[in-house]
Amino acid sequence: MPKNKPSEETLAQVRRVIDALNERGARKQAIRLKVTRPDAPLPQTASKFGGRPYLPAGESAPTNEKGEPLGMIAQINCADLPENDIYPATGLLQFWINPNDEKCLWGYDYKNPLSQKNHRVVYYETLDEPNPDAPFPTVNWDKYDWPLGPEGEDVSEATTEYALAFETWEQSFLDGGLEIYDQFADAWDEMYPDQKLPENPNARDNASYNLLEPFESEERDYSYIGGYPSFAQGDPRDEFEELRGHSVNLLTIESEWGEDAEEDVYVIWSDAGAANWLITPEALAARDFSQVVFEWACS
Repeated sequence: MPKNKPSEETLAQVRRVIDALNERGARKQAIRLKVTRPDAPLPQTASKFGGRPYLPAGESAPTNEKGEPLGMIAQINCADLPENDIYPATGLLQFWINPNDEKCLWGYDYKNPLSQKNHRVVYYETLDEPNPDAPFPTVNWDKYDWPLGPEGEDVSEATTEYALAFETWEQSFLDGGLEIYDQFADAWDEMYPDQKLPENPNARDNASYNLLEPFESEERDYSYIGGYPSFAQGDPRDEFEELRGHSVNLLTIESEWGEDAEEDVYVIWSDAGAANWLITPEALAARDFSQVVFEWACS
């Protein structure tokens, strides 16, 4: 196979393989998030990244294993979403992480991704009068960072919040992450048995990458709901068999700042990574968010 600049004939073959994989079910429904800085404080029940969370009157924030408050990184008011079959039709879903994680992982436990000790997903089926004193994340900026807002804040509370707008988005095979290269290679060999790709794993991946690279989008990354999760390094479901059923992507938050973001938006997971929250279809149908996988990595 050609190593650089595939011919037009080869590119037409690649397109046929991509189309075939999409027809076999690679397309997935997703909801894209547009992140902007609001002109005024957002309501506590608004869909947003950061800010003052919704908590019912008299209720406190969930805590980490030391009893310290977690920080709300995102909340989605289901009423704000376009019609979809991913989220509940009503209610509010919140994502809480650890703002003062001694390992600087914001609550992600890479040895036990099902652990909920230092992160939480909370679902409120109905919304009541909010607690006006619901806390902002409290961050020790001398030791830790927070994914939202510029680094080096000289105040203890991370008050930065961003408004969210939503639009439907259909992801395709090419949005499937690192695993697309193996999938493409297998489909290519099936469709073109006289032109099989190399069997050596590294050479096979390189051949797939070379063939798919002309078709990969140059559009910047967006945060989103549903679709394929965005793994900056590896998929934890490949390492932990008990995670194989976590096939629904509740939320992906991508890093975005500078020219690849709206004005005054700064979202960054360490070195331009991404965070994902995954759940099983059965747990989602039961509105049981007690075993959500939270994962993030830098690129």
